[in-house]
Amino acid sequence: MARAWAQAALALVWLTRLPLGRFLPAAPPHLAQAAWAFPLAGLVVG
Repeated sequence: MARAWAQAALALVWLTRLPLGRFLPAAPPHLAQAAWAFPLAGLVVG
């Protein structure tokens, strides 16, 4: 579950200017692993 939150935070950091970098682990997941969360980031922002 923590991995999913890290991936969602990475998607928000990548697609927005929200300062959520402090919620990412020391070794953040690869962007390809967080691609599933891109639509969720759109829902949050849009």
